Amino acid sequence: MAQSAKIPEGAAVPGRLHEKAAFITGAASGIGEASARAMVREGAAVALADINESGVLALAEELSMRGARALAMVLDVSDPVAVQTNYEIAVAELGRLDVLHLNAAAGRPDDSNVVDTPLEAWEDAFRLNVMSVVTGLKYGIPHLLAGGGGNIVVTSSGGGEAGDHSRIAYGSLKASVTALTRYVAVTHGRAGININAVLPGLVLSPGAATQFPAPLSAAVAKHQTTDRLTQPEDIAELVVFLASDDAKAIRGQGIRIDAGVSIQGGASPTLAQAIADLQAGVAEGA
Repeated sequence: MAQSAKIPEGAAVPGRLHEKAAFITGAASGIGEASARAMVREGAAVALADINESGVLALAEELSMRGARALAMVLDVSDPVAVQTNYEIAVAELGRLDVLHLNAAAGRPDDSNVVDTPLEAWEDAFRLNVMSVVTGLKYGIPHLLAGGGGNIVVTSSGGGEAGDHSRIAYGSLKASVTALTRYVAVTHGRAGININAVLPGLVLSPGAATQFPAPLSAAVAKHQTTDRLTQPEDIAELVVFLASDDAKAIRGQGIRIDAGVSIQGGASPTLAQAIADLQAGVAEGA
């Protein structure tokens, strides 16, 4: 019977991303920053890409001072040439790429419904949320294959899984990002690429704080199965798992991480109360 190798007492346990190199977009804040920190904790060298120059430089400096290999890259993910160039720089500096975390995204305040949303908002959403992932995959996958394969984690959104009263362009196009993930899993899985998407709900990142003030966040919390609102670090732990070899049998999935909002159906507080009120009315009239 085979026995598991024992780690000597007192020896450091290698992290799940030990000796791997990761490229992370949208790395200066929110989910991207939390994922970068978690990957470094698990032993990865990281190329941190973001259009926010001061933010990405500060994070790379902090991580480097803690002993990590961290490369700062100022990148507009909607520029295909810049994406291709930054991958080449990352490989030259880090020696290889094993993990892509395609996390960068953006929305507009005038993204509302199909009648009122300007066509330019749809074009911006497509360029920043879909084509940025397409170019990230197009130019990143060859670098992963050059090293024998690797893992890709795309940040999609739970907003692409159901209708809503606002952000129609963002939600619709995030749905296409989840579909794109499945296609790439099929076309490149046997070549050594394992790709999955995370689909967050409300996450208390700096960007979300401006869109979801305290009263709105409290209303969302009522529809969760926990009182605790999701933090960027919660998403980062899932990202690290999917970026590691531990996720080798999870392929092409869009994984909801929304504190239970999406599972409730008729059990959601608003609907449950409406049903209760209706049943009470029926009982009174019986």
